[in-house]
Amino acid sequence: MTQQPHYILTQAGFDRLQEELAEYRARRAEQETERLDVQGDAGEMEPEEGAVFEARAMRDWLDERIGQLEKILRYAEISGEDPDPERVNVGDRVTVRDVREGTDAVFDILDSEEVAFAARDNQDSSVTGVSAESPVGRALLGCRLGDVIDVQVPDGTVRYAVRAMTRIPS
Repeated sequence: MTQQPHYILTQAGFDRLQEELAEYRARRAEQETERLDVQGDAGEMEPEEGAVFEARAMRDWLDERIGQLEKILRYAEISGEDPDPERVNVGDRVTVRDVREGTDAVFDILDSEEVAFAARDNQDSSVTGVSAESPVGRALLGCRLGDVIDVQVPDGTVRYAVRAMTRIPS
């Protein structure tokens, strides 16, 4: 028996995905209406071959993304109360200090499906959305205040000290 996918999203992330799904469904319906209009106008010229290909590619992309979003929303769990306020979990905002550089960074620990939307919609450029499946996210999950971790990143190894953690505000 195959295990169902599982997504942990913040309420804001869930809402953004619902909005995107509604937007793509509307675009798909518009595309279908335009196709029927072109077919119904017997006096109009045939659309160019490139335009037909482009329209089909867009339709296929929309169908695929709609399917992905429906699946994510169907199996999503909304991260509400912090399951363990003493440890970093998905849905937490974590402040870390780069021990070598002496600078702070703030990470929102998110499901990978939510990271792209958080980056696009984030008004606060001082906060970075990080996937719980990424090296930084995996290293931070389960940490407590004061923990020091080493994370392998493309530029080498970074040592972070966990300075603060709260739930991501809605």
